[in-house]
Amino acid sequence: MGSIRQALRLGAPSCNAWAPHPTRPRPTCPNTVHATPTLPATRYLHEQPYTRQLLEKLAGENKSLFILTNSRFSFIDPGMSKIVGSDWRDLFDVVRSH
Repeated sequence: MGSIRQALRLGAPSCNAWAPHPTRPRPTCPNTVHATPTLPATRYLHEQPYTRQLLEKLAGENKSLFILTNSRFSFIDPGMSKIVGSDWRDLFDVVRSH
């Protein structure tokens, strides 16, 4: 149990391998999707007004909204900004990324 707590404190590497000891190097994994985080947002994603309306409706009904992802914030921010708007974080109670 102690090693799991240590790993959570250090953060799990993106390739799902754990390095719970602080002196052990974290494994590295090739990650081509996250190598160019702005490419998908600018090229393939479009503004979705209905998504924003749904999130605003749920927030207005006192629903707790959160994003929990193992993607880096630098990857999800451009996409959510493109889909929902640059103030997308204001719609969520919690945003947790890698």
